[in-house]
Amino acid sequence: MSTNPRLNLHTLPVEMVYRILDKLNVLTIFWSLQCVCQRLNSILNTYQQYKTCEGLRVMYLGIPPIDCIAKALRYNTTLTSLNFEYCNIDDYVAQYLAIALKYNKTLKKLNFENSMINKEGIFHLMNALKSNSTLTELSISGNPIDNPMDNETLQKLVVHPWFRVDIVEQLQQLCLARHGKIIVTTLNFPRMYLGDKEIKCLADALQKNQTLTDLDVSSNKFSIKGVKYLSDALKLNKTLTTLNLRDNQIGDNGIYYLSTTLKENVTLIKLDLSSNEFGDEGARHLADLLKENKKLIELNLKWNNITHEGRSHLIYALQYNETLIDLNLQANEIGDTGAKELSNILKENETLQILNLQNNRIYDDGAKHLADALKTNTTLITLNLKDNKIRDEGEYHLLNMALFNTTLKELYINHDKNLIELSPFLTNTINQTNTSTSIDLSNKSLRNPEIQILANVLQSNTILTTLDLHHNEIDDTRYLADAIKKNKTLITLNLRHNKINYNGVLHLCNALNKNKTCTIFFLKCDRTNQQNPCHLLSSISDSDTLTTLDFQNNQISVTDAYEISHRLLFLTTITALNFQNCQITDEQIRYFANILTTNRTITTINLQNNFITDQGANRLNFVLIFNKTIKKLDLKGNHISIKLANRIANSIQEASIINFERDTINDQELQELIDSLQNDTTQTTWNLQNKRLDGRAIRIITISLYNNTKVTTLDLSYNTIASNSGRITASVLSHNNTLLTVNVQYNRINDAIAKRFAKALERNTTLINLDIGGNYITGRGARSLAKALRKNRTLKCLNLQNNLIDIKGVQSFANVLRENQVKSIS
Repeated sequence: MSTNPRLNLHTLPVEMVYRILDKLNVLTIFWSLQCVCQRLNSILNTYQQYKTCEGLRVMYLGIPPIDCIAKALRYNTTLTSLNFEYCNIDDYVAQYLAIALKYNKTLKKLNFENSMINKEGIFHLMNALKSNSTLTELSISGNPIDNPMDNETLQKLVVHPWFRVDIVEQLQQLCLARHGKIIVTTLNFPRMYLGDKEIKCLADALQKNQTLTDLDVSSNKFSIKGVKYLSDALKLNKTLTTLNLRDNQIGDNGIYYLSTTLKENVTLIKLDLSSNEFGDEGARHLADLLKENKKLIELNLKWNNITHEGRSHLIYALQYNETLIDLNLQANEIGDTGAKELSNILKENETLQILNLQNNRIYDDGAKHLADALKTNTTLITLNLKDNKIRDEGEYHLLNMALFNTTLKELYINHDKNLIELSPFLTNTINQTNTSTSIDLSNKSLRNPEIQILANVLQSNTILTTLDLHHNEIDDTRYLADAIKKNKTLITLNLRHNKINYNGVLHLCNALNKNKTCTIFFLKCDRTNQQNPCHLLSSISDSDTLTTLDFQNNQISVTDAYEISHRLLFLTTITALNFQNCQITDEQIRYFANILTTNRTITTINLQNNFITDQGANRLNFVLIFNKTIKKLDLKGNHISIKLANRIANSIQEASIINFERDTINDQELQELIDSLQNDTTQTTWNLQNKRLDGRAIRIITISLYNNTKVTTLDLSYNTIASNSGRITASVLSHNNTLLTVNVQYNRINDAIAKRFAKALERNTTLINLDIGGNYITGRGARSLAKALRKNRTLKCLNLQNNLIDIKGVQSFANVLRENQVKSIS
C-alpha cells in the first residue's frame, strides 16, 4: 500500500497552484475555480493574472456551466465587464444570471447583444437590476423582444443607470429615477419604431427627470405630435445636454416647435437634426434660434432640403452667435454662393471650430473664397469639403492657404488625404529649393495642386539644377511649363511615369524652346489620341540646349522612325537617345542607321528590349565603322546572335554591348529541362515560367507537345516568345487536343503572332483559358482575336491586360460577347 499523500488543490502549495493556473485561461478559472473553496478563493485573489482581469468575453455559452458562471459572478470582486454577445441566452440561463446580479457589487458593463434573449429573460434581468446599484452599462439590442408591449408589461420593466437601452419597454424607468432610487444619465432608442404614444411616455418622464443628460431617439416614426411632446418637456427639463432627433421626418413645423422651445432652454448644447426633411422655413426658424440661444455648441443639419434662402438665413445668424463650435451642413445645396457667404462670416467668426460642407456642389470658385477667408481665420480646426466639385484650381488655393494657416488641423476635399498633412512637406520642399541644387520628389503621389505650388517657387529660383518628379500623379503641365520658361538654372527635369498626355508634353516642349539651360529632359511621351511623337520634336526644334530625348515605353512605328530621324537632322544638341521597349524592328533601325551615319553629336543610344535581329544589328555595325562618336550602345533584350554582338563590339571598343542571347538558357540547361519534362509521363502541368527560353528552346519544347496527350496546362510566361517561336507556339494549339490552359504573359508577342494565335483558336476545340497579357498586341491584333472568337466555342477566359489595345480594339469584342460563350475578357 502506497504511503504517498494524496495531493489536491486544497493542500497544494500556493506556488504550485499558481503554476497550474498559468496553464488555464482566465475564463476557465472564472467559471471552474471561483467559489470552489475559501482557500482557492484566497489564492485567486492574489493571483496576478486573475486579480487584474477586469473584462471577460464568453465566446460560447452552453447550459451546463451556467450555474458555475452565476455562482462565480455572485462572489467575484474584480470583474467589471462581462460580454455574452451571440451566446444564445434562454430564459433558464437569464434567470441564473439575474440571481447573480442581485448580489454582485463590482460589475459595471454587461453585454447581451444578439443573444436570443426574449421577453421573459429581460424580465429576470430587469428585476435583478432593481437591487443592483453598480451596473452602469447594459446592452441588449438585437434580441427578439416583442414590440410594442402592453401597458402592464411596460410598467414592469425598468432601466438601470447609464446603460445603453434599445427597447421601448424601458421608458418608464425615467419615472422611477425621480425618486432617487437610481440615476439615469443616458438613454438610447435608435431605430426602435417609437410612435407618439411612446414619445409621450418619454416626454412625461423627461419633464420631472433631473439626471438625464443624453437622449437618442433617432430613426423612429413619431409625428409632429411627438415633437410637440418633446418640445414641451424641454421647457421644464433642466439637465438634458444632448438630443439626437436624426432621421425622424419632423419637417418645418417640427423645427418651429423645437426652436421656439430651445430659445428658452439653457442646458442643451448638442442637437442633431440631420435627415429630417425640413427646408428653408425650418432653416429660418433655426436661424432665429441661433441668434438668441447662448448655449448650443454643436448643431447637425446634414441631409435636409435647405436651399439658398434658408442657407442665407443660417449664415447670417452666425454673425450673432458666439457659442456654436461644430456646424454640420453636409448635403444642403450650399454651392459657390453659399461658400462665399460663409467665407465672409469666417473672416470675423471667432468660435466655430468644426465645419462640414461635404456634398454641397461647391466648385473651384467657392473653394477659393473659403481659402481666402481661412488665411485670416484663427479658430477653425476642421473643414470637410469632400464630395464637392472642387478640381485642381480650387485645391491649389486651399493647399496654398494651408501653408500659412497654423490653426487648421484637418482639411479634406475629394479624397481621404488630409491636405494639412502636406503642408510640412511642401514647406520643407520650398525651403530646400533655396539651399539645394538637387531635389528628389519621386514616388510622392504628388498631384497638380502641389506641383503648381512648386512651380510658383521654381519661376524665381536661382539655385536648383536637378528636379526628379518621376512616378507621381501629374497630368497638367501648364504651371511647370510656365516655370521652365522663366527659370534660368534648371538643367535636369525627370517626369517619367506620370499621367501626362500629348497636350501636356506639348506645353513642356514649347517651354523648352524658351529655356536656355535645361539640357536633360526625361518624359514618357504617351500616344494619346494617336498623336505622333515626332510632332513633339518639331515643337522643340528651336531649343539649343536639350541634350536627351527619352521615348521609353512608347510604340515607335516605321513612320515614326522616319520622321524622328528627319527631325534629328535639325536637333544638333542631342547627345542621348532612349528607345527602350519601343517595339523597334529592323525596319525602324534602317531609318535610324541612315541618320547616325552622318550624326556626330549622339554619344549614347539605348535600344533595350526591342525586336532587332541580326539584320538590324548589321546596319548598326555598319554605322559604327564610320561613326566614332557613339560611346555607349545598349542592345540587351533583342534577338541578336553572339556572332553579330562580337562584331559590333569589335567595331566600337568602348561601347557597352549587352546581347540578349547571352542571358538565355544554355544548351546544358535546356537539355536537362527537356529530359525532366519527357521523363515524367504523368505530369499534366508544364510550368516553364521565367526559364529564360529563347526562340530555339521554345521551338524544341513546343514541338514536343504536338502529340502529347497528358499535359493540360502550359505556362510559358516571362520568356522571350517572338516571331518564329511565337508562330510555333501558336501552332501547338492547332495540333494539340488536350491543352486546357496556355499562359504566354509577358513575352514579345506582337500583332503578327496574335494573328497566328487567332487562326489556331478558330480550329482549336479544347482550350478553355488563354492568357496573352503584358505583350505588344495593339488594336489590330485584338481584332484578329475577336474575329477568331466568332468561330471558337470552347474558350471561356481570354486575358489581354497590359497590351497596347486602343478603344477600337476593345469595341471589337463587344459584338463577339453577344454571340460567344466567353465568360471573361480582360
